[in-house]
Amino acid sequence: MKGAWITTAATVEQMCIGPTAAWLGLVFGPRRVLMVSASAFGLASALIPFSPSLTWVLVGQVVAGLSSGTFIPLTIWPMAGAWLISLVFFTIRHLRPADAMTFGVVLQTARLLGGDEGTAFMQTYLRVRKQLDSNRWGGT
Repeated sequence: MKGAWITTAATVEQMCIGPTAAWLGLVFGPRRVLMVSASAFGLASALIPFSPSLTWVLVGQVVAGLSSGTFIPLTIWPMAGAWLISLVFFTIRHLRPADAMTFGVVLQTARLLGGDEGTAFMQTYLRVRKQLDSNRWGGT
């Protein structure tokens, strides 16, 4: 049961560092932050196999998760632009609290599934959501 913490340690840290990574990229520049993150990730990944106990494996996973969590925000941010962030915040702000929580859970589940499965999961959710909204408001 303790082994389940190995992947959880990295995943939780990746999700937590995202907003901070965007800020760090704006303050110090994406290139500097990515160089430090890539170095820390490489070092943690190289040292994890030599860990003497589960505690040190978890510490290595936390460091690897924190450092790898900066990759997505800092590499997609220049391509996506501010309009995408504005669209997401606009959408979430106009949802009811229960819908916003559901959207967050679906988004994280799609992220965990990854790749084609995550995309299909998110598209299915949006299709069902659109159908439910059209039934609720009498649209087509």
